[in-house]
Amino acid sequence: MKSPKQSYRIWHSARVGSSLLCQLLEDTGVAGMPGEHFVKPSELDFADPNGNKTYAAYRNKFWELTTGGQAVAGLKKGAHTAYDQVHLEELFTLKGIPKESDPDSIWQDLLPNCKHIILIRNNKIRQAVSWWKAIQDDVWHLRGKENYTKSKDFYEDKYDAAALRHLYHEAVLREAAAQDYLAQRGLSALTIAYEDLIAHPKLVLQRVLDYIGIDYSVKGDLKFFYQKTADELNEEWTQRFRADLQKGFEQKAW
Repeated sequence: MKSPKQSYRIWHSARVGSSLLCQLLEDTGVAGMPGEHFVKPSELDFADPNGNKTYAAYRNKFWELTTGGQAVAGLKKGAHTAYDQVHLEELFTLKGIPKESDPDSIWQDLLPNCKHIILIRNNKIRQAVSWWKAIQDDVWHLRGKENYTKSKDFYEDKYDAAALRHLYHEAVLREAAAQDYLAQRGLSALTIAYEDLIAHPKLVLQRVLDYIGIDYSVKGDLKFFYQKTADELNEEWTQRFRADLQKGFEQKAW
């Protein structure tokens, strides 16, 4: 399979609108298939015609998934140190390079002429609440006309300040990890806020396409595959967690 002419990577953590952005990019028909394709080699069929597992066969499969036959490859991949290390070491072995090599040597090969996009959520308190709620009810997305299946009683004892605090910190750390990875290698990135994506999806989509270098004008109404999952409970937990975070503060920030 031919190498894509250009590529992009979306760095993200949970509950920042990454699925929505990927859907909008995919729907253009010119921006590849930016899903979570970076799976462990053992979970992906990447054998060559003779049945041998090789790095070249893995790369071809990776390009097939991320391009969808187009000239652009897209990938949604956040920073997850423990998982990534195992995966990258397997790819280092397949490629025949030392396991302590810079991971960017793999990324530059898999994603040529790569542009980086960091997707963040400015309000980390709301992000943590949305994340924890999804962990509890397993409702990560609502597609089409889907509705919640859990009753209000289900959530009665699900609020957990310690768990929320952990996710709050994890959101900050994952965002910092992405920024640090790029900064150490002198790579630039376009930062997109969830709040802007939700408020102005068409403008954000055009901004991302322009940054990647794809000649495409966003026109007409956008089709949204996902619907909002936040409800009154999200707001209730947000205000409760806001107060819990500031317990003992002489001067409250919010």
